[in-house]
Amino acid sequence: MGAAQLSRVFQPLCDGKESLNSSASGSQLESAQEHIRLSFLRQGYTNTCIFGFVNAEAEHPRQDTEIAWEGDSKDVISGFPDEVKQNLGFQLRQLQQGEKPSNYRPLPQIGHGVYELSDEDERAWYRVVYLSQIGNTIHVLHCFEKKSREIPRNEVETAVRRLKLVKARILEHKRHEKRK
Repeated sequence: MGAAQLSRVFQPLCDGKESLNSSASGSQLESAQEHIRLSFLRQGYTNTCIFGFVNAEAEHPRQDTEIAWEGDSKDVISGFPDEVKQNLGFQLRQLQQGEKPSNYRPLPQIGHGVYELSDEDERAWYRVVYLSQIGNTIHVLHCFEKKSREIPRNEVETAVRRLKLVKARILEHKRHEKRK
């Protein structure tokens, strides 16, 4: 959810003519806007401009996406330098809130929907490999540091192996849900 959607949305309602003074959009805001407009019209306010404030978060609070740490990923990222942990943590938080992180790229060699977050310091490059959001979960498949531009083969193999496990778990969960 972007900054415009997090802030209160100023919504003028004048004789049935609506305009949205924010980049926020969507059915939640439109529905709330229409509800307010119809409520005032029913009460006889047809020739008066009424200003309502709509806060989509108040009516439908957004729950952050969960992060599932696969294998030893959480332990590995915990060993990264503090500044790197802070930067990567911020990027993960952006993902949780539905925003695009500042430094990510797709990793099609590992699998469809797999991306990496990156940071560096004077000593090494640091990577967080994750599977894009499935349901309400982002799966962090692997975390590692590297010294060269190439992703080492063993790091790719680890991420691919964990991706297969995640996909199998998701498939099994779907099968279990169908049986209910």
